[in-house]
Amino acid sequence: MKLPAIAIDDRTTVMTEPMLECRMDNHQWRRLSETPVSTTRSGVVTGLEVVRGCSRCETMRTDVYNTKSYELLSRKYKHGEGYLIKTNGAGKLHVEDYRAAFYTRT
Repeated sequence: MKLPAIAIDDRTTVMTEPMLECRMDNHQWRRLSETPVSTTRSGVVTGLEVVRGCSRCETMRTDVYNTKSYELLSRKYKHGEGYLIKTNGAGKLHVEDYRAAFYTRT
């Protein structure tokens, strides 16, 4: 089926297909490690650091949980080259932009 022509944002051209899929459908996380950590100056283990990696793109996510309540204390992401898009004042891309880029690639 031939899709109608649609304007594709040039900022998506550097993204790989797996990156576009993650932007459209969210990441496919897999747990890589769990490490007890200290979240206070005392050095007593009060947290759990959980590292996850996306099975599609190179994104890594590190969560730290309080080990008494399992409240999320912090979350950090490390993305692969080309995943983050510089807007240069052009505005945020929406999921529809990623879908258009993904489904119209040849």
